[in-house]
Amino acid sequence: MVGWRGRTGVRARILIELGTAGPQNATQHLAGYLAAEQALGRVSSGIDPHAAATLLIGACFHRAFLDLFFDAEAPPGVLLPEGDEEFAAETVRVLLDGLTPPGRA
Repeated sequence: MVGWRGRTGVRARILIELGTAGPQNATQHLAGYLAAEQALGRVSSGIDPHAAATLLIGACFHRAFLDLFFDAEAPPGVLLPEGDEEFAAETVRVLLDGLTPPGRA
């Protein structure tokens, strides 16, 4: 089986067609937002905005992967929190608790 990396002609064509558009933009935009919040003192200066953006987006991609893998019928306990809204709220809460500077609530 030839992987994506082995198809340089196809990949090169797609990258040329995309130009500056592509999946990397989501992470870059979120990292830019977090950096702006960092400059305002609302996000800890001790974190890397790109790492934080990658963590958040990675969690969402993993959730989507599991949902697609199990065809929206995941076994009990696989998707926790179970509801999408609760997953989003908890994921953001956990990330923000780690980003909030000490002494700020």
